[in-house]
Amino acid sequence: MDITILRGPAILHETLDTIRIYHHKLPQDTYTWPGEICIPPGEITAIINQACSKLDPTDPALNYYFQPWSLEVDPMIPSCLAAFMITSFFELDTDDLDTAVDRLLGHYRRKREIGFNASSIGCLAVELEDCPSNAGLPLKQIFSGLPAPEGLKRELVSVFSDYEKHLKRLIHLMKPVAMELERLLQPWVERFDPLLERWKKDTLTVNPQDLLRSVPQEDVELVWIRMRFVYEHMNQRSVWRGLKTMHMQLRPTSCLCPMKQVPKDKLMDEHVTGLRLLGDRIRLDIMRLCMTKPRYCNEIADILDVNRGIIFRNLNSMYNCGLLVKVMLEGKLCYTVGIRNTQRLFEHILEYIALPTDPPKN
Repeated sequence: MDITILRGPAILHETLDTIRIYHHKLPQDTYTWPGEICIPPGEITAIINQACSKLDPTDPALNYYFQPWSLEVDPMIPSCLAAFMITSFFELDTDDLDTAVDRLLGHYRRKREIGFNASSIGCLAVELEDCPSNAGLPLKQIFSGLPAPEGLKRELVSVFSDYEKHLKRLIHLMKPVAMELERLLQPWVERFDPLLERWKKDTLTVNPQDLLRSVPQEDVELVWIRMRFVYEHMNQRSVWRGLKTMHMQLRPTSCLCPMKQVPKDKLMDEHVTGLRLLGDRIRLDIMRLCMTKPRYCNEIADILDVNRGIIFRNLNSMYNCGLLVKVMLEGKLCYTVGIRNTQRLFEHILEYIALPTDPPKN
């Protein structure tokens, strides 16, 4: 398997999230994260505001393509038609806006030619599976089964019926923002170079193999990993599958920093919390399920036959402790095991209890 780490911003997706954050007035904690090369909260807000400063809030195109829609699958993350138009045909391996747009059109034409089925919808994308038997079917019929508001389904039928016209109108709106955003992000892109070198030497808390270990890789020959800078997700990474390829977006979070060395004779609160959380059968079963592949909250609740509220609370606690990490898989939020963090937890506990000296008094 070939892994390619891309240096520059995927400007189409950076611009999409920048306008979504700006137009939806999202709080800072949805698009900032601690990390050595993460843009600080005040500065990223300034970048977003400056990049979007020439947008007209009364522009019909802006209010049509970026109108927020709430979905049951993740009501905390508002979506919009622009996100469905761009991320349903995911394109990550080019920095150039015009090239990315040409490839989106190619994906769309291929789907319409061979036929497709709208099998599911997430907060950012509609999963469009190849389905030759659907070739020629009205789009209203193809989108009818999606668990989404009827108004949103009508608009999806409208934009995907004349995708080229709508994409041209959307990109005309986004292009000035993209040009300004690319300039503003350049200093932060340059900070990524030293990180790449440390990544190659495996001196970070997470390396590319760790990131890939917990996502489905059957028949994958090529992996593209793209660092994201303006990234409106509470998870650290998102994954899309293509034909023999995997595209991963990665936020430069605190997991991408030099490993923190904790003295062997020190037991941190995070170690005690991690052990306490794992001293529970349900949480261990959650870890076991999420070790085999990324899992959705509802999926875990159904398999374990446990109330979804209980599962959701456990997932949050385990995520906050680093035992689990969040992944956007095909536009939907799921969880997988934080392998490196879990390994370090047990390694440190073993080192601590093996010390020959008496433990400190409480």
